[in-house]
Amino acid sequence: MLTGLAKWWLERKAVSFTSSWVEAIFAGAKANSGVQVSTNSALQQTAMLRAIMVKADISQIPLVLRRRQGKGAVDAADHYLYDMMLHQPNGWMDGVEWVRTTIMHFAATGQAISYRNIDRRGRIRELIPIRPECAAIDVNTMMEMEYTLQLENAHQVKCGRDQVFHFRGPSWDGFRGLDPVALGREALGLAQATEKSQAQLHQNGVRANGLFKLAGKPPQEEKDRVREMIAATYTGANAGRPILASDALSFEPLTMKGSEAETIQTRGFQIEEIARLQGVFTIMLGHAGDQSPTFASAEAFFGAHVRYTYQPLIRAFLAALNTQLLTREERAEGLHFEMDTSELLRGSLRDRAEYYKAAIGNASQPGWLTPNEIRIDDEWNEDPSPRMNQVQFPMTMRDAGEPPPPTTPPSPHAGA
Repeated sequence: MLTGLAKWWLERKAVSFTSSWVEAIFAGAKANSGVQVSTNSALQQTAMLRAIMVKADISQIPLVLRRRQGKGAVDAADHYLYDMMLHQPNGWMDGVEWVRTTIMHFAATGQAISYRNIDRRGRIRELIPIRPECAAIDVNTMMEMEYTLQLENAHQVKCGRDQVFHFRGPSWDGFRGLDPVALGREALGLAQATEKSQAQLHQNGVRANGLFKLAGKPPQEEKDRVREMIAATYTGANAGRPILASDALSFEPLTMKGSEAETIQTRGFQIEEIARLQGVFTIMLGHAGDQSPTFASAEAFFGAHVRYTYQPLIRAFLAALNTQLLTREERAEGLHFEMDTSELLRGSLRDRAEYYKAAIGNASQPGWLTPNEIRIDDEWNEDPSPRMNQVQFPMTMRDAGEPPPPTTPPSPHAGA
């Protein structure tokens, strides 16, 4: 059954979206734990929200349009998409905000859609993110994708594949990304149920950690008086105050029940389930489990996080950008988008100094970087000296095919 919010949304928007589709966003479906799980309720789970934000943190890496030049590449600053995607994809968002919003939609619902505002020359003027609940995807009889978009100004737009940027996740039908909330409904539902049970346990501001006993068989009036005294003295803001007992009133502490301890453990397990659902390491969600990471293991975890979470996501994102925002001719010219993750893997100053020392070469080992390339890598200006653009080689080495240096004949008087 649709919630009041979903009914209001349907009536206000007056669009052709099916009620079952809107229900998946707002009301969701009931899990075996007995709670309704929807995209909206999933975002209220701190572990799920944090996992989504962790993925969206790729927005800290600049999205740059580059042009291949020889074996390397240079910034394509002369192309109109360079400034637009790096700084301002639309009139109210900067590049970081657009990437972050796009990845949040993608991680939460399995796909992200932006409307392409195109000018008379056929160029993209703006990329306008569409909320997942405001986009419907269909496939017509010609196997062409059709989109029905509800813009923030209440205008409805029906458009084709060439009028949107559609970044979808793993797909079963090849058109729509799989919805992680629908697939992980049971894990999210159990997380919601355990959180709700814990909240109800503390709802009155006091935990049932002890038993008050009255001596003898007091009348009901005395029981009511003592109950009101306890409620006024030891609950709410007074919870945790020292308990005073007399001969007529005693207090017996209660130990934690096994079921309560199991509930706390279950909450930890559900964080791991949500991390597994989103494909991130639990340490990135602030949950180390039974193992407290050391500096060395934390660094290894973060390196694995970049390689196994960020890089596959960035590769898929760049593939979508290259194929949807660039024409075939532009790609043939070597234009492509880049997000350099090497900055995330940079070590300490000491580690970088050791790497640069080996890269520049020494008396027994040839180098592979020039001093100016190292300066550029550290965002320093180039040194104009010609020697700063030369790779260093040991004095004993020479290029293949180069004749050996002339030798000085021995003196006829040598050894005399």
